[in-house]
Amino acid sequence: MNATLRNALPHLLCLLLLCAGLAEARERQHSGGFVTGRGQAGSWQTQRSGNLADGLTRQRSVTGNDGRSASTSSTTRYDRDSGQFSRNSTTADGRGLSLEGTRTSGQNNGTWATTDGRSGSFSQQSQRGDDGLTRQTQVTNAAGETAQRSASYSFDRDSDTLSRSVTGSQGNTRTGSLTLTPNP
Repeated sequence: MNATLRNALPHLLCLLLLCAGLAEARERQHSGGFVTGRGQAGSWQTQRSGNLADGLTRQRSVTGNDGRSASTSSTTRYDRDSGQFSRNSTTADGRGLSLEGTRTSGQNNGTWATTDGRSGSFSQQSQRGDDGLTRQTQVTNAAGETAQRSASYSFDRDSDTLSRSVTGSQGNTRTGSLTLTPNP
């Protein structure tokens, strides 16, 4: 995957998650262009159908100006009464990730497994505020090794710009932004 797509895809996916809210039982399609804070540009498209109780399916793709693209497909189920959720995601090249867990009061806890045999557990605390979303994540693999990440996201609706700041386990912080131009 080229650098444009690698840098833009996490921003775009986070933006789509921030803006998506809880989906109704109907199909929606959105598309448009993007420009990152580093001047990389391209187009994006997302389609979703279903609902969280029965299975919300999302198809996402990003294409850079050089014509290279990346895509993901996911299905999420969530039971509001029990807080139980599951999500299965697959990339265009067949790599997959499955999550199962419980959500209570902004806290997600559960297990993860990849199609190449890796697995472990995770814990994630999310908090929404007037200025965006903060998320603390801890992931542990089967060998007991743990990685932590702290992220903050904000979205400026006037400029359609998502900004993020992510600090990893080693204390290194990365920042970036993504501006969308939705198609009418």
